[in-house]
Amino acid sequence: MGAQLGADLDDTLGGRTAPPGVAADDGVQRHLVEDEPQQFFRPPYVGVRGWVGMWLDDDPDWDRVELLVEEAWRCIAGSRLIKDWVARR
Repeated sequence: MGAQLGADLDDTLGGRTAPPGVAADDGVQRHLVEDEPQQFFRPPYVGVRGWVGMWLDDDPDWDRVELLVEEAWRCIAGSRLIKDWVARR
């Protein structure tokens, strides 16, 4: 199956829309959750591994969401995939 980039968290989070939870580098989750708790949270189950949950139901900064998803991909992609992707941009 391979590594997982994100997870759908839209289940028991008080009815709010919360997908996706994404993988993050060390320290990113703590920084985002502490600085912007209205936008980011520690998701159930995967939060202990540093993943970041994002609230998407209150007009998020979509450029930032895109950046965090890209960074999540970089967290789980191998160096060869990243090198190939950078070369194609």
